[in-house]
Amino acid sequence: MKKVILTVSLLLPACGAYAASSGAQFLNIDVSARAVGMGSAYTAASDGAGSIGYNPAGLLGGGGVEAALSHTRWLMESSHDFAAAAFPLKGLRAGVGYSRFAAGEMTARDASGAAVGSFSNTDQAVSFNLAGRVKGLGLGAGVKYITSSLGGENASTFAADLGVSAGLGRVTVGLAARNIGPGLKYLDQSDPLPLAVSAGALAHIIPGFGVSADVTRLAHEDRTVVSVGSEYALLPALSLRAGYLAGRTTAEDDNRGFSAGAGVNLAGASLDYALTPYGELGSAQRITLRKRF
Repeated sequence: MKKVILTVSLLLPACGAYAASSGAQFLNIDVSARAVGMGSAYTAASDGAGSIGYNPAGLLGGGGVEAALSHTRWLMESSHDFAAAAFPLKGLRAGVGYSRFAAGEMTARDASGAAVGSFSNTDQAVSFNLAGRVKGLGLGAGVKYITSSLGGENASTFAADLGVSAGLGRVTVGLAARNIGPGLKYLDQSDPLPLAVSAGALAHIIPGFGVSADVTRLAHEDRTVVSVGSEYALLPALSLRAGYLAGRTTAEDDNRGFSAGAGVNLAGASLDYALTPYGELGSAQRITLRKRF
């Protein structure tokens, strides 16, 4: 089992969104194609169900009942799926989310690189979030239950997300802390959760055009990530997006920071797509379907 864990610890820095010094790296994978198209600069976005995973205070941007489904064709034949719903609850906005990362069958290798069999890796998280307004501020909090299955061994833990947002004219600002909690432990090996603290702003420059920017501190990786994005409503039903995220990987490859996407909105539903290149590792493609009822 220790050999399997070693292999996964070497694999995850390539598969994850950031170089890994913590466990449960699937929590860093984006859950919204719209967010990815904007360079993942999404802390200040008030996007209802689409804000789950970024800032729970963003739930306040929705109305009525919403549902979202997202699928990501991730790197190295792995995949990530996400489902969420948001709804009013006694004067508040509530949201539930479910995410699942599947790496599929992988070859286990020991420290010398010799094959020692195969194994599969599946990670899941279920969250419940609440958001409300206090003296003009949007406040949000969420709790999630995280499970991981690796080579027949299982681990689980709880974590919390906290967020705040505020509107300042045409600018919205946000602050969020994600994955606060104890780490995952496999046998005698324990890894902390990928604790991240983000501050961001979203400005609507002119009608139909907005720009966003985030600064994220990855506590256990001892790294700071800066991201910027833009969205332009080319037509009432069509939006184009582009973004750049600096510091996502340790590789000196500027192409790995760019992302682009588009969205189509019809009859209260939206379909979003985003593409992120990762150099020799290939590209990650995401599609998200959302509906308001």
